[in-house]
Amino acid sequence: MDNPIEQLEGWQRRARQVADEASSAGTKKAVQQTEMDEEEREAARHLFASCHDVIEEICRYVLRNERSGEQTPSLELEGLLHQSYLHFLRALVRFRPDKGELDQYLRYAMGSRLKAHVQSKSVHRDDRDEEEREPVPSTTSFRRFDVVAIVDELVESGRLDVQKETWERLTAAP
Repeated sequence: MDNPIEQLEGWQRRARQVADEASSAGTKKAVQQTEMDEEEREAARHLFASCHDVIEEICRYVLRNERSGEQTPSLELEGLLHQSYLHFLRALVRFRPDKGELDQYLRYAMGSRLKAHVQSKSVHRDDRDEEEREPVPSTTSFRRFDVVAIVDELVESGRLDVQKETWERLTAAP
């Protein structure tokens, strides 16, 4: 097989264009929207396989640091390795061979993204009880309220006596 990086130049160029046009999460959008032809897919798989040791090292490092030295369960490592392919492709969008080695760039580009991924998937434990808590889904949206406007409306309508209510709240026992 020829140099996989050279075979991916066309895809990189197309993906960079999509990433540059996106306002946020540009490389993610670029990877999702930029199709690879069969030759490019094969080159990407070959390149990923040739970088497997570096990528596994990055994944182990991220998991070790996030777990404060605890032993990494193999299933968790396997899942992160699977997720790392998407982050690998995102890194390739911005990689420039004339600027340095791919291994070093992957450590830089993938390390922080994989760390953020692990943190977003972590389940935190409370010291007082050992029950696991489910993380809040990232799709949860919270409505924003204009508290000042609500209080003003309540005061104007006579449903809230600010001085009395405020005094009662400040002096109430917790």
